[in-house]
Amino acid sequence: MPTPNDNAKSIFLRVIELEEAERHEFVLEKCDGDDVLLAEVQRLLDHHTETGSFLDALPAEIVGQTATFGGSYGEGDRIGSYKLLQTIGEGGMGVVYMAEQMHPVKRRVALKIIKPGMDSKQVLARFEAERQALAMMDHPNIAKVFEAGTTESGCPYFVMELVKGVPITGFCDEQKLSTRERLQLFVTVCQAVQHAHQKGIIHRDLKPSNVLIAKFDDKPVAKVIDFGVAKAMNQELTERTMFTQFGQIVGTLEYMSPEQAQFNQLDIDTRSDVYSLGVLLYELLVGSPPFDRDRLRTAALDEVMRIIRDEQPPKPSARLSTLGAKAATVSSNRSSTNSVLGKSIRGDIDLIVMKALEKDRTRRYETASGFAADLKRFLDGETVHARPASTWYRARMTIARNRGAFAAATVIMLGCLIGLTGAIVGLSRAAAEIQAKNQILAQLRETMTGEALNLALVGDYANAIERIDALKQTEADPSLCLALRGMAHLYSLKDGHNAEAIRLFEEALKHDRNSIPATTGMWLAVDQLGEYDKMSSLRRRINNLRPRANSDIDRFFLTQTTRHIEPKATHEQLERLLRKHRFWAAAYAFRGRTQAQLAKLNYADAATVVAFEVAIDDFDVASKLAPESVFVASDYLLALVEAVEFARFHSLSSKEAEWMSKASQLYASLPSTDHRFGYAFRSRTMYLALTGDWAAIDAIRSSMPNQEKPPRWILAAFWFADKQYDEFERFVDSRPDDPTKLDDALRAIYDVDVTHDVDAVASASEAIFDSDSVATGVDGVAVTTHLLLGRPDETARIAKKLLSMESLLDDPWYTLILEYIASPSDENEAKLLRLAGPFQYDRMWAYFAVGMEALANGDRSKARACFDEVLRTGILDGYFVWAYAFKRRIEADPAWPSWIPANKELVSSSR
Repeated sequence: MPTPNDNAKSIFLRVIELEEAERHEFVLEKCDGDDVLLAEVQRLLDHHTETGSFLDALPAEIVGQTATFGGSYGEGDRIGSYKLLQTIGEGGMGVVYMAEQMHPVKRRVALKIIKPGMDSKQVLARFEAERQALAMMDHPNIAKVFEAGTTESGCPYFVMELVKGVPITGFCDEQKLSTRERLQLFVTVCQAVQHAHQKGIIHRDLKPSNVLIAKFDDKPVAKVIDFGVAKAMNQELTERTMFTQFGQIVGTLEYMSPEQAQFNQLDIDTRSDVYSLGVLLYELLVGSPPFDRDRLRTAALDEVMRIIRDEQPPKPSARLSTLGAKAATVSSNRSSTNSVLGKSIRGDIDLIVMKALEKDRTRRYETASGFAADLKRFLDGETVHARPASTWYRARMTIARNRGAFAAATVIMLGCLIGLTGAIVGLSRAAAEIQAKNQILAQLRETMTGEALNLALVGDYANAIERIDALKQTEADPSLCLALRGMAHLYSLKDGHNAEAIRLFEEALKHDRNSIPATTGMWLAVDQLGEYDKMSSLRRRINNLRPRANSDIDRFFLTQTTRHIEPKATHEQLERLLRKHRFWAAAYAFRGRTQAQLAKLNYADAATVVAFEVAIDDFDVASKLAPESVFVASDYLLALVEAVEFARFHSLSSKEAEWMSKASQLYASLPSTDHRFGYAFRSRTMYLALTGDWAAIDAIRSSMPNQEKPPRWILAAFWFADKQYDEFERFVDSRPDDPTKLDDALRAIYDVDVTHDVDAVASASEAIFDSDSVATGVDGVAVTTHLLLGRPDETARIAKKLLSMESLLDDPWYTLILEYIASPSDENEAKLLRLAGPFQYDRMWAYFAVGMEALANGDRSKARACFDEVLRTGILDGYFVWAYAFKRRIEADPAWPSWIPANKELVSSSR
C-alpha cells in the first residue's frame, strides 16, 4: 500500500526526475492498486507534458491532429551537417543532443529535436514558434540559436550554443564568491532576462539549473538556458483569458511566483520572472530558497500552492539565523563569517530581495532591469529604491533637531491622526482595488480585441462575432466593437457582406470620426468594390490619422494601407507587433506578404532567395495557426507563385521544384464550391498563368456565380485579352456616365481594336476629354490607355490640359504620370522610374505609363518588358490587369496593335 508520504504530488516530483523507461513501473509500484491516487499522478504528469513548450494557446481545431515523421534519432546519427554525440536533456516535447557540426566550421553544439511520438500538429506549431522566438534573442548571457531546419523525414530541429557550465548556485559556492561578487554576477542574469522580456518572452522557469556559469577568459559568464516552458507575450501582459484552457501548472515549485501557484494561471506577466529572480538571489545569498524544500516536497499539492500564494517568507538575514550548523558552511562558501555575512545582508539587501518577492506583483520591481538597477545602486553605494521613502528620512532628522516643539505638537496631532488613520487606510485599499481591477480589465480588453481581430481577418466569422460580443461586456470602445464586427462581415465573404460591413464602419465613424480601424476597414471595403475615387479620399484621411498611445490594434490596421507605399517600415511594424502577439495568424500572413514584396525589390540579386524563404516561413506558421483560412492560403499561394518565378529567373532549379510542389498542393486545397471561391480568384489565376493554363483560367471565370465573380473591371481586361467582345461591350455600356472616363477610354480601345478606324475613334475619344465634365476627375488608366490609339502627341495635349486643372491634382503620382505623358523624353522617363524607386504601387504606375508610351510609338519589345515589370509588382489593380491584357495580345499576335507601325515613328495626329 502507499505510505502516508506517497501523495500524488510527492510521487509526481520523484517521477519527473526519472528516465522515461523507468517511470511506468515506479508509478505502478508507488500507487499499488490505488486507482484514485494513480489517476491524480497521471493528471499531474499530463500537465507536465503539456507544458513542455512555451506556446499554450493554439486554436482548438488543430489540437489532436497528427503528422507522422519517419523514425527517431540517436547517438551517431546525422542530421544535416551535425553528428549526434549524446543525449544531454529531455523535456515534454523535445530531446536535446550534444552534436558535432562537421562543416562549414567544426564545433560542438546542442541540437533540439521533436521527441518521437510528440508529433501532433499542436506540438509542431509550438516547436516552430519556440525556435523562431529563441532565434530573435541576441544577448551574451542567453544561449544563442545558430540554425533551424527540417530533417529529411520532415522533423523540425534547431541548433543552439552548447553551454559547458554549472548551475549558478553551485559555481558560486565552489568558487567561494563573496556576496558582492554574487550580486555582480546576478545583475548580468537580470539583464539577460530583461532582453528576453523585450523580445516578448517570459521564461517562467528560472532556477539555478537554468542559469549556468562558465568561465571565459577566466571570468564567470552567466548563460540563461531552457526556454522550453517559456511564454510568448502574445496577449499583452496576461497569459490567458476565460476563453482558453484551464488547469496547467507551469514552473518549478520552489521558484514559482504566487500567480503561477494556481491551476488557472490567468494572469502571468514579466513580473512573475522578477519573483523567480528574487528566489534565485535569496538562495545565492543564504544557501536556501525562501521556503524549506523538505516542507514543500512532503506537503500536499494544494498546501504547497497555498504556502507560495499566502505565506510571507523570512528576510534573507533572518533565514540565515535559522540555519544552525549549516550557517557556518554557508558563510564559508561566501568567504565570510556568520556575523559578518548577516550584517552585510541586513538592511538594503534584505529590502531589495523582499521587494522582488512581494506577493502583490504591483509592489514588485516592474522589470528585471529595474531589479538589476537597484542592485547596482547598492553596489555603487547609492540609495536604493527599495528603501523607505526619502521624505521619512528627512522628517526623522528634522524631529531630532527640534524635539521640544515636536513633543507638544505630537500630543495635539495624535487625536486627529487616530481618527484619520482608519479612513485613509480604507480609502487607500479601495483605490488600490479599483486600480487593480481596472488594470485587469484593460488587459482583458486588449487580449480579447486581438483575438477578435485575428479571427475576423482569417475568416472565422462565427468565433469572431462571439468574441466581439464578449468584448462588449468589458465596456470596450463601441466604435472599436463596430469596426471589428465590420471586419468580420467583410472577411466572411458571404452574400451582402460588403454592404453590411460598410454600414457598420459608417456607424463606427459616427462614434469616433478618427477611428483608425473603422476608416481602414472602410478603405478595404471600397477597395473590394473597385471604387477608386472613394479609396483616394479615404487614403488621404488615413494618412492624417495617428495611432492611439499603446494601441497595437491601430498600428496593425495601418499596416494594411502602408504595405505597398512603405513596405520596409510596414515590415518593421509587423515585427514589433509579432513580438507581443505571437498567435496573430493574420499578422504572420501580412508579414509574409510584405517580406515577399521586399524580396521583389532586389529581383536581380540571386541572394534574394533567402528573403523569399523567410516569407514562406511566415506563411507556414500562419497556415498552422489558421489551417482553414482561405485568406492565408490564397496569399500563401501568391507568395509561392512569385517565389517560383524568381527561382526560374535565376535558374534555381531545386528551389523552383520545391516551391512549385508546395504551390500545387496549396492550389488543390483552395475552396472550389462555397462562398469563399471568389476571394481565391486572383491567386488561382496567378498560379494558372504560371503553368500557362489559360483555358483553366477562363473555366474558373465562367464557372463562378455572378455574385462571387471578381469586380467587372478586372474581368473586362480578361475579356479584352481573349477577344470576348460581347461581354466587354456589355460591361462598357453598363456605365455610360462614368465620371472617371475609364469606360469611355475602354470603349475607344474596343472600337479601334474592332474597326481599326483610328481617326474616327480618336476624334470621338478626344472630344470626351475636352468636355466640361472632365473636371470631375479622370482615372489614370483612362489617360494612359488612350495612348493605345497610337497618337501620343494628342495624348500629350490631353495630359497638359489635365495638368492645368488643379481640381484633379490631389495625387502626386497622378501628377507625375501626367507630366511624363505630356513630355515623354528619355530624361523624363528616367526621372519617373527613379522616383518610383522600390515602392510597388509607384513602380506599377510608372512602368505601365512607360510601356504604353512605348507601345504608342511601335516599340512592342520595350512595351512587353514594361508590362512584365507591372505584373511583377503583384498588385491586382487597373494597371496590372490591363498590362496583363495588352501583354497577352502582343504574345498572341506580335504585330498587335496592327494600326501602329512597328518602325517606332510617331503616328501624326490630324488636328
